[in-house]
Amino acid sequence: MKTIEWTDCTSYRRGEERNPRSWEAKAGTLSIKVVFGHLHHPKSWVMHCYKMGLDTERLEATTEDDAKIEALAIVRNTLRSWLRELI
Repeated sequence: MKTIEWTDCTSYRRGEERNPRSWEAKAGTLSIKVVFGHLHHPKSWVMHCYKMGLDTERLEATTEDDAKIEALAIVRNTLRSWLRELI
């Protein structure tokens, strides 16, 4: 299985201390983001994968690492489901 690299995509204000709370992984043109402290879910992790129609999906994760793992699982399960529908 390919190793997924996550990069900090947090929007920092000028002079703000760097404390990552948004992460992005890319696979070709597919982008998966996990975010802590979303406007509508301020104390939770959410994920976005717009190309797959996943927008602000609330995650059960409580840590950054768990959020990344859960987001990848959601994307993989969605892809598997789509493939089953095609075959």
